[in-house]
Amino acid sequence: MKRGFSLIEITIAVSLIALISVGVIALINPLQQMQKAWDTQRKHELAVLTKVMEDYYNDKSSFPQGSEICYDSPSDDNGTCSCHICGLEGGKNFSPYISKLFCDPQYPSKSYLYQYDCVNTTASWYRACAELSEKDNGSGYNYGVASTNADPSLCPSTPISPTPTYTPVPTNAPIPTSTPTRTPTPTNLPMPTLTPTPTSTVCNANIIYCKKNGFCNFCGTAQNCTTGTSCDPPIELYTQSNCTGVCMP
Repeated sequence: MKRGFSLIEITIAVSLIALISVGVIALINPLQQMQKAWDTQRKHELAVLTKVMEDYYNDKSSFPQGSEICYDSPSDDNGTCSCHICGLEGGKNFSPYISKLFCDPQYPSKSYLYQYDCVNTTASWYRACAELSEKDNGSGYNYGVASTNADPSLCPSTPISPTPTYTPVPTNAPIPTSTPTRTPTPTNLPMPTLTPTPTSTVCNANIIYCKKNGFCNFCGTAQNCTTGTSCDPPIELYTQSNCTGVCMP
């Protein structure tokens, strides 16, 4: 009589094949795995933010506005103000609600968008939006949360770039009564020694980045970046996830 495989042996073999398949997929497409991790983080952080906003409103009868939460200057579109939030910018203090505001995992390439009602002196609604990588097809903010009286699906379809903050120019400044005396240009000064421009480091890391469609993109190794279509031409490689630290293959 010929002896066949038992059920336990077949189960173990199938499990091993499944584990090997998952490992191969992760090695073949590490960028996709990283994008999934980023999206999971975005969804979790915006879910926590909804609870923070509820507590804030219960205490102040208004959702945060302008400089209370934004790190850039809000833009006003018919009573809907839009700005960006990030715990790495501005030093906003949201204690005791949260120790530090969340920041998009791909900052500064991407930032969370915050919108609020700026028709009145108090904000009666808010909306927070993110750009999910799994839906990253140029559609802008494709995921959002909002207060119960706002629609999270109304996140802008076009990405909104952060507006630089500015310092207003003081008015009524005193006008000088006389023209200041010019300081003569000194002569015979020793020529400064020029400091040589630092050269790019060699891309010897296993994780290299480049820019793709205007965003910082993970492309694996320097060889993947230079031989594939992962980067915008002309190809410039970086060692950091925010596309800093220029290196050469």
